Amino acid sequence: MMWFILFEGIFNVAFIYCLYLLRHIEDQFNINRELKTLLWVKLPVDFLYAGTLIFFYDSTFIVLGFGEYFQIAFCLILLYITAIKPVRRTYEQNSIVPFPINDELISNLESAMLMSSSAKYFH
Repeated sequence: MMWFILFEGIFNVAFIYCLYLLRHIEDQFNINRELKTLLWVKLPVDFLYAGTLIFFYDSTFIVLGFGEYFQIAFCLILLYITAIKPVRRTYEQNSIVPFPINDELISNLESAMLMSSSAKYFH
């Protein structure tokens, strides 16, 4: 158990160091923000999980394996941060191109000029 806690601590320190190395990279695809969010979720979950292993090692909570639910909750939060939230954002209106883009609009400039919302962008 102590090796696991030591390994998690080393892993967290290495993860923080890697994020520190990424500090000057342009955040074009928002991966830095996702990694920072992951770190701020991972640290409390690891603290709760390791804390229950250290201080309540003989309790029914740990013996029956309920401490694993911290890891399951972490995985579900991670799934939301890295998959569900970005996919949901793809369905939101784009602030750069506020008019709907379809095949006809992409293939034909004249159809883009006919749309009142897009015509103001083609002066």
